[in-house]
Amino acid sequence: MRTPVCCLAFLLAILGAAAPLSADIIGGSVLRSPPQFMQNSYYGISASLADAFPFRAVAGTAWLPETLQVPLYDPLNGQNDNALFSIYSDASGQPGSPLVTFAVPHVGNMPAVYSVSPSMVTSPLQGGATYWFVGTMTSGMAAWNLDEFVGGGFTRAYSVSGGGWVVQSVGNISAYAILGSPVPEPSSIVLLGIGGVSLLAYTWRRHAGPGKG
Repeated sequence: MRTPVCCLAFLLAILGAAAPLSADIIGGSVLRSPPQFMQNSYYGISASLADAFPFRAVAGTAWLPETLQVPLYDPLNGQNDNALFSIYSDASGQPGSPLVTFAVPHVGNMPAVYSVSPSMVTSPLQGGATYWFVGTMTSGMAAWNLDEFVGGGFTRAYSVSGGGWVVQSVGNISAYAILGSPVPEPSSIVLLGIGGVSLLAYTWRRHAGPGKG
């Protein structure tokens, strides 16, 4: 009985090594969760106006985005508009291609931090790499609150009606936080496979019995 118990313990240990750790802040305006923001102070986003801010993913590993926290409100009617946020690759100092998408439905008419999971992830984020965080709307408009930390020297890009990106220097930045977990190392995945195969092989030999294998 000791051998299968040892195999099971080994497999559980490998599973623990390969499982993602608790979510960390992997990128954002000033790496705070939840993001702090200045109420009623914002860049506007709409179905025809997209705003973007560059950020550098936390160094040390590759990251799998899991949660977006972003402060929004609709000063006109509220509850009827739907925001869309994406993480883009960097293309020579401007947004490139979308890698991760977050949908924020039913933006209300009071400033609040919305927390959502991604609806699409095509690639993990590489630690230390530069990305662009892009906000727009699928319907209506919303106010994207500015971060409380303001000091100038930030970069913003905007696009009108799907046109080219205009990059400019600005004195503040919209607030957001991206949370995620480290991508498991390939060696951990290999060990997990070895542990699983070993346990299955032992179980098969045990049931086969002497002279049956």
